[in-house]
Amino acid sequence: ETLENTGVNYSMSTVINSSNYIGGCSHPNVENADNYIFKSQPFMYDQFDWSENYLRIDNTPTAIAGFGGRVWLFDNNNTYKVNPEQFYVEDKFEGIGCLDKDSVATSEFGLCYADKNNIYLHNGSSPMPIGTRILRSDNNTGYKELLNEDVFKPKILFDGFRKAFMVFVTADKIW
Repeated sequence: ETLENTGVNYSMSTVINSSNYIGGCSHPNVENADNYIFKSQPFMYDQFDWSENYLRIDNTPTAIAGFGGRVWLFDNNNTYKVNPEQFYVEDKFEGIGCLDKDSVATSEFGLCYADKNNIYLHNGSSPMPIGTRILRSDNNTGYKELLNEDVFKPKILFDGFRKAFMVFVTADKIW
């Protein structure tokens, strides 16, 4: 009731358990809000008690997703498993991050995401590298050979017909 500004500007979000979890934030009353994740009021996806419902991580998040009853938060080099009810980091996987908010997708098969080193499929317990066979090629069409983060960040989509994740490495190259 006493908060005057319950809105928070954000660039990425995921909804789980009737709350909106947001990252890439800015708020006039929160210093360095870009390192914070905020949780909305239940069933009120645009109302945030930014003074109470927040989680701060060391680095600026690059992506956020809901999967397996958890909020998955990424920076360039880390993956965070967040408990959405008590709103704390349950687990942290170091050395495996995500490049962009569009470089992650979920399906019933898992959580797929890409960083500068590989493409991963997370089953809820641990990430497994799945792009090893396509990282390099004889004709310079491998994932690492095509990846240019300054020009195009990978985009991942799930194709339900083929039951496969598609990784767009450039605007016209898909793995």
